[in-house]
Amino acid sequence: MYSYSYVPPRDIRKCSLIPLIGFILGFGFMYFAGILPYATFLQIIGIAVLAITIFLTTRFVVRSYVYSTQEIGDGDYDFVVNEITGKKSRTVCRINADEITDLIYSPDGKIPSKYAGKNGKDILRYDYCQNFMPKDAYYLYAHLREGKICIKFSPDAHLAQILESLRPKDIG
Repeated sequence: MYSYSYVPPRDIRKCSLIPLIGFILGFGFMYFAGILPYATFLQIIGIAVLAITIFLTTRFVVRSYVYSTQEIGDGDYDFVVNEITGKKSRTVCRINADEITDLIYSPDGKIPSKYAGKNGKDILRYDYCQNFMPKDAYYLYAHLREGKICIKFSPDAHLAQILESLRPKDIG
């Protein structure tokens, strides 16, 4: 009844600009290290920029995510996030709908004030947004055996409605 999958769209401009600007800056610093004084300092900055660019490229360009709800029994559902890298897919998140304590929409993509600061210090946070610095996001909070967790993701309105209807209403 509630089995549903959603693949968030990718922001092509950000995906192509991240590697381009990062590699130009990184190699620019490396090039100018041979010309300008303070060569070691410029080389360190260049290597740091290239390392950050490689991380951002593998995180936001190479990987994509699929969010889904899957029925695992009679009336029992899981929220599942699959990470796709090339032709490989692996499940990176599986939460039973009964373990979801809160689902909050954030129009600016920032952590909700209810869970910011001291209220959220013991919560493990995971970011499964498709795009770098998304305009808006949902925050799913759950209480598992391992502790409290927070999942940041970008579902469509239909998936968010399904998750809201599946989660227990008496938990807060």
